[in-house]
Amino acid sequence: MGLVAALALSIIGSGTAVARKDDQWLRLLQRQVNFTTGRGKGSPPGASSIQRAFTALVRDRGNGKFLALTTAAESAPRLYGLCGLRHLGAPEYDDVRRHLSQDLSVVSGLVGCIRLNDTVGGVLAHEYGKSGRTVFEVVCDDLVVR
Repeated sequence: MGLVAALALSIIGSGTAVARKDDQWLRLLQRQVNFTTGRGKGSPPGASSIQRAFTALVRDRGNGKFLALTTAAESAPRLYGLCGLRHLGAPEYDDVRRHLSQDLSVVSGLVGCIRLNDTVGGVLAHEYGKSGRTVFEVVCDDLVVR
């Protein structure tokens, strides 16, 4: 019986550790003022802290955490939240995207080393260069580390 109890406590403890780590990743995304992958020209090799945080929440199926980000006070976290819903195929994605497409809050972004300033709705609507994709799609597609 002692072994079973120890195993149960170990499992509970590891679940708590995972939850704490998810909260750390969430706080990192909540603090962002730029919508970016965190990677650009001259970046060190490997994933950025933003990519690691985002990927961890996607892998943990953090739908509720991403949904909470979509109502953050700052603009960039709202876009990270929407991007997370997109990666998870969440049923709320279309409604949240429709709502954020009307958002006139200013947001800064970085695509590689190019700085962009636009509204949240503009990031969702405006094509980046001649890529055929929006700024949102360009950044969002590169947030998950494979």
